[in-house]
Amino acid sequence: MTTAFLYPLILFAGVLQAMGPPMNGQLRISLTNPWLANPRVLRIGPGRSGRHRCHLPAPAPHRRRRRGDAVVGALGGLIGALAVGVGLLFVDRVGPGALAGLTISANLIMSLVIDKYRLLNMPVHPLSMWRAIDGLLMVAGVGLIAWF
Repeated sequence: MTTAFLYPLILFAGVLQAMGPPMNGQLRISLTNPWLANPRVLRIGPGRSGRHRCHLPAPAPHRRRRRGDAVVGALGGLIGALAVGVGLLFVDRVGPGALAGLTISANLIMSLVIDKYRLLNMPVHPLSMWRAIDGLLMVAGVGLIAWF
């Protein structure tokens, strides 16, 4: 497998990685209790016994409400795991500089798109000229790192 074929996969992992935090943020909002969001994403599931629940600062949501939110949490966790897996599989072929640069650049560009178009229920942050220039400079810098 050539390195040029790996770049789109790494970019795709970076795009997905930008979508993970907004999904996890929506899970945090829907669970009412922010302390339950991280374990739900990681699929650990503490808080199932009464002694754990009494130490949490906010009440746990009702079970009927949690069922639909489990899908969002699982997807956020799966996206993070995919990005880590791509890094583990391809770092030796493309190098750590190119891998990190590609992932971060794709993450940054997708974050700008999420901000501009209010994707995943995130608040709108307008795409200013300076934000666009910063994104292009990032991509140019990664291109130079990967080229040399």
